[in-house]
This record gives sequence, C-alpha cells and structure tokens, in this order.
Amino acid sequence: GDNRALEQLETSRPQQLRDVQSGKNSLLLTGVEGASFQAWSTRNGVRVAVSGGGGQVTAPPRQAADDDHAVARRRLDVLRGRVELATGRPDVARQALEVARQRNPNDAETLTALAAAESELGRPNQALAYLDRAISARPDDPELARDRARILRDQAAYIEAYGGWRDTDDSDQESRTGVRIAARYGSKWRLGAEALVGHSRADAAQRTDGRIARVNDVFGSGEANIAYGWTPDQETEATLYGAEHGPGAGVTHRIGPVTARTTIRGVYAEPYFDDVAGVTDKGRRHAIQLRHDRRIDRDWQVGVGGGLYQYGVKGDDNVARSGGVTATVRRRLYSAAPFYVDAGYGLDAEYQIDIDNLRDAVGGTFNPLPIDDREVHFGDVSASAGLSETVSASATAGYGINRFGGDGATFAASVEWEPTANWKAGASAGYSFAATRGDDAAVTNIGVYLRRRLGANLAPPDATPTGALQ
Repeated sequence: GDNRALEQLETSRPQQLRDVQSGKNSLLLTGVEGASFQAWSTRNGVRVAVSGGGGQVTAPPRQAADDDHAVARRRLDVLRGRVELATGRPDVARQALEVARQRNPNDAETLTALAAAESELGRPNQALAYLDRAISARPDDPELARDRARILRDQAAYIEAYGGWRDTDDSDQESRTGVRIAARYGSKWRLGAEALVGHSRADAAQRTDGRIARVNDVFGSGEANIAYGWTPDQETEATLYGAEHGPGAGVTHRIGPVTARTTIRGVYAEPYFDDVAGVTDKGRRHAIQLRHDRRIDRDWQVGVGGGLYQYGVKGDDNVARSGGVTATVRRRLYSAAPFYVDAGYGLDAEYQIDIDNLRDAVGGTFNPLPIDDREVHFGDVSASAGLSETVSASATAGYGINRFGGDGATFAASVEWEPTANWKAGASAGYSFAATRGDDAAVTNIGVYLRRRLGANLAPPDATPTGALQ
C-alpha cells in the first residue's frame, strides 16, 4: 500500500521512535520528549497520527556504522514491517523487514520481527535462524529464548493415542482406537505413521437379494508418510496405506507459504465401498485433487478446490466416477486475546459422472453404489478461548442444506488441556446432519486424545536452512 505517512517520519521526526507496542487494530509507537505516534493500516495504506514531542529533541549518540539518517530509515522499515504483521500480512511485512536487515544485518529488533514474520508464513526453520542471530546480538533477552523454545516445541516429535465413537440416528455405530507418531529429521524431512482398529455394527441391505443383514465387523488400517521440503515453500509428501481390502498410495505436493498455499494430490487405493454393507466408507477412493487456500489479511481466509474421483466395490474397483468442488470463506468477527469469534461459509459438492450396473446371482442388474448428486451449503459461527494458562476450549454452531437432499443443524465443542510443555490432552463432541456420502441420518461423534511430545527433533536442523539469511 501507500506508506507515505511512515516515510514522512524519516525526515520530520528522525530519532524520535523509541518503542513499539501492539494494540488491537494498530501499533502504539512511543518516542522521546513525550512524543507518541500511532500507526494503522487502511485501504489507502499506512496512516500515522502524531501527538506531543514538539520540543527540542536530543538525538542519541551516533552509532559507529550508521548515521542518523540510516538509523531512522531502518527503524521506519521495521515499523512498516510490524504494522503489516499486525494487520495480518506477513508476506508484505517480510519484504519491508528484509530491507531493514540489509541496512544492519545484526540488528536484534529487525531479526526478531523477521522471525515473527517467517513463523506466520509457516517457515519455522527460517524463524529459528533469525532468532539465533537475534540471540547472539541480545543474549540476555528472555523473550527471544522463549520464542525459540516455542518453535522447537511445536516442531518436536510426538506420539498420540486417540479413541472415538460414531453413531447415526438409524443405529449404525462405529468405535475406533488408534495411535499416531510424527517426527522431523533435520530441516527438510518430516515423518509420520498411524495405525487404528475399530468395530462397526450396522443394519445392511445385501445388494444381491434385498435381505437385511446385521453386520458386525472388526476392521483395521494403517499408513506411513514421509515428506521432503525442497524449499521453504515447496514440500512433497508420499503416503502408503494398508487396510483389510488392500493397499494404496498417495502423493501430495504443496506450493507456497501457509498464507497462500496450493495443494495437488493424487491417491490410488483399493475398493472404497462394501457392496454388502452398502455405501459405507471402507478405505480411500482413487482421486486427483487441486486446492488453493489463501489468507487475505488477519481477518479473511478463502479456499477453493476440485477433484475427480473413482469408486470401487469388492471385486471391481471401477464402478462409479464423479467430480467434486469445495469452497470456504472465513471471517474473523472478534479478536481480543484470548477470545476469538469466527464465521464461515462452506460448499462441499459432488456430481456423478457415470455408474456401472452389475449383475446379481440370478442374472439381474443392480446399482452397486447408489451415488446421487450432493451439494451441501454450510454456514457456521465458532468461538475459541483460553480459559486459563493450561486450558482452552472452542465451540461451533452451524446449519447445512443439501440442495439434492435434506438439511439440518450442526453443533460441536472441544476442550484441550496442556499441563506441561510435553503433555497435551483433548476431548471433542459433535452432532451433525447427514452431509457426507454414506450417512442416511444425523451423526453423533465423540473423540478423545492424549499426546506426548518426545523432545527435540530426531536430528538438529541444518546450520543454515535453505532460503534463510543468504
């Protein structure tokens, strides 16, 4: 945007800026001789209000490597970056802060702000590299040490056990328990594995003769994945699946920072549905998907995606084909830490392309997968809050309408407890109308998990991560 108001500070009030404090929608900039400046981002750029400080200003001692003009320029670049960061544009903030770093590569304030921008962009290795330099310049600052510890904690390997229970209004029930492990190796590799077992009970109509059979099924599945980060903004992830009905594999490539990310995904898996139990999820479908998510600023997020899908049943993995589209729009309505309120709209649609009919035992034909067009429009309001230093909670209420089916309300709530840096536990519950393939009635879900962080990475990051501090 147009930052002329900030530029004017360079010539009109050099050396007056002393401190920067974040406000709800602005930054408060304090200065010498009682001067104060307030900066905020508008549609037309950054605006600055000045009060006080009209008297004679005594400049601090000249730095050996900079004159007064260069110091003022660097401070204004850092200010510009912090304004953009506070208003939810870390990519723009990073550009301004990089200019400041070029003026003085070892300035702790600049490096700290750059670390915050890189963290917002989802680049933890770059953030750590900047923090390490800032700590070298300011070794006694406890805030820098805490920021570094927080990033390392978020990157640490962990093991998580979970359990869940699912019930529909027509008495179909499913319970499952599982365990997952995630870790990093160096600055580029990310590893993970998951295994689960479960039990399902359902009244299923057998397709070949129309009888109703009570299905009691014990099932299990597992997967392993490995991801490699080519650059700070490009990552490829490969996944292997295994289940009772057969193996599968998937490849996902992500391009861009978390604020503007494109995801390309392809999946091959054995039959997705069971022709005895009917339209029941039993694995993964073959799929090609493309999605783009973008955070416009601090308050707005949007996403859009689409895909082509191929379904199978036991004995034939190509009996139905469809195309789908998804879209999301979210807006932060209220932000006053630790309490936040968001609202959103979502579209989840799938349209059949063609379905093959199969022959039953007496020579007749039947449709193995009664897949109909689905177009669910969903709106919701969610709230999250930190109830204490160790407990946080969230709740969601919404309503969905399937243009080709029914409609209904959705409610969900969750609570998380983190008594120490290494332990975390959570519980969730939800009730929603039939919005996904295979659900004939509203669904109740209950879940719990327990996570244990296993310390730092499996191996220390590279000394200088790719793309950082070149």
